[in-house]
Formats: sequence, C-alpha cells, structure tokens
Amino acid sequence: MENKAQKLPLMELFNTLQGEGFHTGKPATFIRLAGCDVGCFWCDVKESWDSNLHPSISEESIVRQALNYKSKFAVITGGEPTLHNINGLVDKLKEKNFYTAIETAGTNPLPNNIDWVCFSPKKFKDPVPQIYQEADELKVIIFQKSDLNWALEHEKKITNKNCNLYIQPEWSKKDKNLPFILTFLEKNPSWRINSIGHTDSKGSIRYNQILSTLRSESVKTYICNRGINYKRVHTVGKGETLPIAENVAADGSDNPTGSAANRRVEIQIIK
Repeated sequence: MENKAQKLPLMELFNTLQGEGFHTGKPATFIRLAGCDVGCFWCDVKESWDSNLHPSISEESIVRQALNYKSKFAVITGGEPTLHNINGLVDKLKEKNFYTAIETAGTNPLPNNIDWVCFSPKKFKDPVPQIYQEADELKVIIFQKSDLNWALEHEKKITNKNCNLYIQPEWSKKDKNLPFILTFLEKNPSWRINSIGHTDSKGSIRYNQILSTLRSESVKTYICNRGINYKRVHTVGKGETLPIAENVAADGSDNPTGSAANRRVEIQIIK
C-alpha cells in the first residue's frame, strides 16, 4: 500500500451529480485518484489505473480545488483510492466542512474518519474483512446471472445493519440481464430499483433533462407491467451530465457512436 500522506496522484477533480447509489442526484465534487489493483475490464476510466501517468498533488492543493465548487459533498474515487494513505486528505476536507465519501472495492484498509463508504467488491481481488463492518452501501456490478448469487454472498457478510444494498447491471449487458434481474425482483420483494435516464449533448440542457426523465419513466412502465409494484421503482433523469463516451470526435465533428452510448437508462436494484 502506498504511503503518500502529503501528495496524491490526482487524475481529475470535477463537480457533477452523483449518478449511482444512495446519494443519486446529489451535487458532488469528485476527487479521482489514480492507481488501481483490481482492473475491471468494463471500467470506463482505465486511464486511471496507472498512477505514474498523473501528477502528484498536495492534499492542500486538492482541497483548494474542491473549494472552487459549491458542493460540500466530496466523493473520493478512482482507480482504487485505498491504495493511498488518504487520512490526511479526509481530515483536511472535513476541516473545511465537507461530507466525505469513498468509492472502493475494499481491497485495502479504509481511511479512519470517512463519513460514507460505498463498497463495490470485485472478483479479481478479495476485500479486507474491515469493509463488511463499515460499508454504508454495497453495490455489486452484475455482468452475468451468477453474479446475483455472488452479490447475495456478500450481503450475508455485511454486519452493518443499516447498509444499503444495490445491484447494478453492467451497461453493455443490460438487455440480456434485465429479464433475470426482474425475476430476482419478483422473488425478493424487499429489494427496490432505480431507473436512471441519460442523454447525449444535443439539444438544450432543459430539453435533455426532460428527455432523460421520460426515458427513465418508460423503463419504470416496462418494469411495472411485469408485475413489480410502482412504489418499488424510483426514476431519476440526469440529462447530459454523466456521459460514458465522447459526444464529439477529436476533430470537432459529431461522434454518433459515443452519442448513442450516452442515450441510455441505467438500472440499480436496492434493498
């Protein structure tokens, strides 16, 4: 485990809406640290894996950059942020009245005083036992049907009775996965689902916000028509704020492939 108390490899720092999990829709300042020890093949930020490709920035400088935004909700993500000693960063953020959260695979010890822990285990490396006691939310990516049983195995290990449980289909497999996920919902009535709509960047911000909400509502209709009670389905529209691909090519022309990928609805299952 790296021990850089004063400087950390910062890939990017930006303000957006949290697009996943318990805090979905909340304005957040994301602090993305480089370096990863799991390397998920579906990762959409593989450029974050190698910490040597990004500058080492002092904790003080990172906090100053975060203060440029109004949001006092700081999400430390990666890569895998627990590869680094971030106790000092968390302390400095909290001194400036930030509520701090971490997104982690739980493969290394957690910082001492983090406010919220989003635990997303990966099959490529076992998590440390501590994570099952301190996780505030468990989020499991579902790539194939067997992953549902794997998610339930992790649920059994969670000792925090207030931990929120999420199952999130991997986007490229959503059409194949949705039928058996709906079957899972039918058999497990205590679980709930988030339907999160997105758009490309064409059209006005207001238009895209409305369009993304309509997309999420259409998926809710589909799910409810399968017999799932409408009270178990929550819809969120994110507009163009959370792209997973470039809408515009490097030469400034339209990127139809990227735009098509951004026109999507993501599904999260929650307990």
